[in-house]
Amino acid sequence: MDKLASQSIRNLRFPLCVAIVMVHSNISIYNEFAAQNPIVNIFSDFFIIKICFSAVALFFFISGYLFFHEGKFNRDIFKKKMHNRIYSLLIPYILWNAICLVTIFFLQQLIPNFNLLVHKQISDFSISDFFMAFWNLQEISGISSDQMGPLVDQFWFIQCLLVYSLLTPIIYFCIKQLGILFIIILVILSMSGFIPNVPGFKIVYLYYFCLGAYFSLTKHHWYISSHRNISFIFGTFIAIYIILHMTHCPYLEFLNETILILGILNLVSYFTKDRKTTPLSIYLSNASFFVFAIHRYFTSIALNITSHIVFYYSWSVILCFMAITFFSVVSSLIVYGFMDKYTHRLLLILNGKRIKDST
Repeated sequence: MDKLASQSIRNLRFPLCVAIVMVHSNISIYNEFAAQNPIVNIFSDFFIIKICFSAVALFFFISGYLFFHEGKFNRDIFKKKMHNRIYSLLIPYILWNAICLVTIFFLQQLIPNFNLLVHKQISDFSISDFFMAFWNLQEISGISSDQMGPLVDQFWFIQCLLVYSLLTPIIYFCIKQLGILFIIILVILSMSGFIPNVPGFKIVYLYYFCLGAYFSLTKHHWYISSHRNISFIFGTFIAIYIILHMTHCPYLEFLNETILILGILNLVSYFTKDRKTTPLSIYLSNASFFVFAIHRYFTSIALNITSHIVFYYSWSVILCFMAITFFSVVSSLIVYGFMDKYTHRLLLILNGKRIKDST
């Protein structure tokens, strides 16, 4: 992997993580007064759902790109990659969900009928319930409205990455044999609805993971040299976005999202080129996974406090949304800094060894 791609990915990690926090800070979902404001709905649909949520697709793209960044693949590389992901994905996945499970258990002892996330008392859990708390909450309660995935709901992303990593020998073979045709097939399968979404496997995000893998294995670069070309990419994205609202063509949705993530990659690469990496950017990049893992504790507090506020102006809703995001990110960074100073080894484990960058 060349230096520019490596630095661009490092510089992207924290902003993408903040974008995920923004998605989870969407007050219009929890506040009826905010939800009734048409300007807020436009802001939510475009900025939060379209722009910020693209961070998920971009994270999958980067993960696929990094998995195959050597441009080759064999049994020894696969073993090494899977060994690394035990520490960077599996152990943090288990620990963060276990922490959440213990937290809810103690809250249920203090607050009668407390059912946040889990519509069942943990003291009544069977062995299979404990297992499903780490895999699929719907199987515990039987309530279809419960989240499909682990207790720490944002960790569905890690859940999918673990499954996709196991599938990389198949992915490598398909890309080598079929090339871009394999990527097109994934788009068609995603749109067909033939393959249902299940815990650990979302065909839509497998497409982005494989697209990143395709760029690595074919040694294609995502960045271009001209800022005019970058402007053209974002102009195309806006044009297709407008067409989408008129036609609702699902295939255009894939094209639009792909153009957006390539535009973001190019934009970051453009501003990264010929610039030195600062200690602050390295620190924030290292803290990104921790912020991703812990921020929902803080967004939940802030959203509960603001859920009943009466908003009369759209700007006040947007300001509240930004305040919730700021509070959640800063609070997460404060906890990260405290642990970095006093419990560094524990932080290292919870952070998946991301204090020292690994691919």
